[in-house]
Amino acid sequence: MREKILITNWKMNADYVSISKFFKNIPNFENVKVMVAPSYLGIVPSLGMSKNAKVEVVAQNVSFPSLGNHTGSVSWLELKDYGIKTAFLGHPDVKVDFKEKNYQVNAKLQKLLKNGMNAVLFIEETKVDLSEESTKENLRLQINQIFNGIDALDIVDRVYIVYKPTFMGEINSKFDNEFIFGTIRVIREFLRTKFGYYVANNLPILYGGEIINDDIEEICKNNDVDGILIEDERALSNKYISILYKHLFNGSTYAYKQHYDHKVALDIPTEEERIKNATQVSDFDMYDITSETYFDDIKINEENM
Repeated sequence: MREKILITNWKMNADYVSISKFFKNIPNFENVKVMVAPSYLGIVPSLGMSKNAKVEVVAQNVSFPSLGNHTGSVSWLELKDYGIKTAFLGHPDVKVDFKEKNYQVNAKLQKLLKNGMNAVLFIEETKVDLSEESTKENLRLQINQIFNGIDALDIVDRVYIVYKPTFMGEINSKFDNEFIFGTIRVIREFLRTKFGYYVANNLPILYGGEIINDDIEEICKNNDVDGILIEDERALSNKYISILYKHLFNGSTYAYKQHYDHKVALDIPTEEERIKNATQVSDFDMYDITSETYFDDIKINEENM
């Protein structure tokens, strides 16, 4: 069962005052997993300020070496020692700035999983992919390279995937929300082919591209989208985070499960569905349920946001 997730990447834009203001005014998050990614300098104050909030502090990157003479690098060992459990891997900024390749992302992933840490993995799509009409093949190639040699059961509840189209939001962009939803479904299908139904159906896939304000609610509520990663100037805006949280809550399969556990009778799956999902797909994922059907009566008090 996948809950909705909200990740804010502050990049190099959060000083001490901004971080203090953010944690002072954040809402009381329920039924939505929230992560914040400060710079390395912001990790320690963020850990202290987030103690009373249901927020996980994560790292924007991690080096491959565990220790040694690597000036400017931060290892998984140091992060774990400070209480960080999760790190970004394969962010497009890192790939550009440090010329990082997918095989290096794979090596980092293996090291994190081996040492009890989690990862937020980025699957990137560029304008070049689209112009060459090889988008789907590029996505499959990234998945195969990044997850090469990874045991399927090691990534359940430990890996979050972020689909990041770098061209969304550009002027004259012709891609709508259906393009986003369809691409995420394709990514999940590739994951099913590689890992089977159980693992693929329980891996969260978030959207990490540009969001136009008019599209926020539709994207947050869509059942194919397990969450949002925000990293523009709005990532430190308590008001904007509250809006995203509200829509994610309304679309949360986890909130639905809690609220309707004893009120909704679900159809028994057909024998064909049982065979297709014989690899232990989570019960909730067997059914075609839309949040719009069951969330009309769930309201959030916006005054407390």
